[in-house]
Amino acid sequence: MKKIGFCILSGLILLFIILLTGCGGVPPISIYRYIFVADGSNGLVVIDMSDLNNPVQISGFDLDNAVDIYIQDIYAFVADSNNGIVILDTNDRNNITEKSTFSFNSNDPRRIFVKEISGKRYAFIANGYDLRLLDVSDPSNPVEKYIPDIYTITTNVFVDENNYLYVTDMIEGLKVINAQNPEFTLFQGEISINGAYSVYVSGNYAYVASTSEGLVIVDVSNPANPSEVTSISGNFCCVTGKDNYVFVSGADGLYIVDVSNPQNPQVVYSDPQIFGLDLFAGESLYVAAGTNGVLCYDIQDPTNPALISNFNTDGYANGIFVMEIHQLFLNRK
Repeated sequence: MKKIGFCILSGLILLFIILLTGCGGVPPISIYRYIFVADGSNGLVVIDMSDLNNPVQISGFDLDNAVDIYIQDIYAFVADSNNGIVILDTNDRNNITEKSTFSFNSNDPRRIFVKEISGKRYAFIANGYDLRLLDVSDPSNPVEKYIPDIYTITTNVFVDENNYLYVTDMIEGLKVINAQNPEFTLFQGEISINGAYSVYVSGNYAYVASTSEGLVIVDVSNPANPSEVTSISGNFCCVTGKDNYVFVSGADGLYIVDVSNPQNPQVVYSDPQIFGLDLFAGESLYVAAGTNGVLCYDIQDPTNPALISNFNTDGYANGIFVMEIHQLFLNRK
């Protein structure tokens, strides 16, 4: 799946704290984990998973059909297939409040990616049959911007660190768009991939989850001419990554792939029983698993992930985003 977690410079933080507290010991670090789940007709579900072995739902928000979610700062951007994009204030995670709702003429938002570019915040939305763009710099007043209609059936979006936009199209494959000026996007290139459903990008490589062609690795070092490197057969609908590993899931289960050499990827783990609709890789791996709720895996050893917990939501877990907050406690004498 989709999505970039919060970047924690743990090594630098640890060094800084040691310098502050002396070398006699390392201060304790607590991790607070809040799981935001787009849970279909059950709306938004917020789970406190600070204790991985004991997840607890702390709040939620009523929505018609929540299919995806992206968190930036204190705001949750939720794709509701019946109503459009709903923007929520999550500053108080126990009391989620609505800021605004933006409805399109044809509402079928499937996936959403939010990125700040040139001082403005934009939401890129795979809206089923096209791509939509909202300026959400003011969460109370989202404004739609024009993007050329060059798509057939859009399923997912991803914006990389260089502000290139990657769009998966079930019919036409992967499209690469220069979004450095989001309000004047420039088509760069495309590659045909049947059943392209989700994309994750790291460095010069795009990893495409396809329901027909499996996990397809694409060299995007030249955005105008993306080229296939190799593929792993399967039926997949979501993909994400962390470090040198890519996580992909779908009808053929959950796969973990070592991509330290993208030209020779190695499947290091697979479980045909895990049908994920969305994935989030942080300190742990989180799987939005439809009627099976949210699965959490310890991935310290990606070749042998261990299921830590399974939280059964009341709806259909379609999308997931995890907020991981590292709290440092300084014990001064």
